[in-house]
This record gives sequence, C-alpha cells and structure tokens, in this order.
Amino acid sequence: MQKTIVLCAVQGSVRTWAVLASSVAVIGCRPDAYVTMTSPEDGETYVVGDTVQFRAEVNSRQLIEIAHDGDWRWTSDLDGELGYSPLVLRTDLSVGEHLITIRVRNSGGYVLRDQAMIHVEPAGN
Repeated sequence: MQKTIVLCAVQGSVRTWAVLASSVAVIGCRPDAYVTMTSPEDGETYVVGDTVQFRAEVNSRQLIEIAHDGDWRWTSDLDGELGYSPLVLRTDLSVGEHLITIRVRNSGGYVLRDQAMIHVEPAGN
C-alpha cells in the first residue's frame, strides 16, 4: 500500500503545496482557508507596558465556522500563552524579541497559522 503525504506551508497569504507520492491524502490544511494576523505587524516595536493589540481574521468561504466556534490560540515564544480569541489586548509583554503566533483550529481539525516578530524595549530607551 502506497501512502501519500500532502504538505501545505503557509507564510502570510502564500500557500505552498507539495505532494510526496502518487495518491492523494490531505492532512490538516486547506488551500482555500488561511488566517491573517492584522495586528501586530511584523517588525513592530513597543515599550514595556504598552498595550499590544493582537488581532487576526480568517479568510475562508468553506470554513467560515472557524470565525465563530474555532479554537483561537495566541502565543509568544518568550511569554507563552497570550489569549484565546480573535482579539486580545496585553500590557505585560517581557522585554525582548517575540515570535508571535496565532493558531486557529476548527471543529473539523483544520489548523491555520500566522506569525510575526515584534520587539519590546525597556522603558526609557
């Protein structure tokens, strides 16, 4: 029995597909659905204590239920979990470079992600 792995890599709104065999099996990614982090923007700089708005939108005709009943998860590689909704406000980010990730999973198990790097500076710089 030959198995096929279909990979979908998403970077912003660019989706890349790779088929690694001859039959098709799609695992956890849809070409017609993606999440876009609208805030913060990649490369933004904040001062410790600033209010940082984390906002994301799902673009999907097929998976519109994500926007209503999906599992939203914001994380920072420095501070861990940040929140669980399409809009999160935080004032307690640590000083340093943060890789921010939004992950959205719908009830069917499809996972969509987007990422941005931000910098948080100490107060008084």
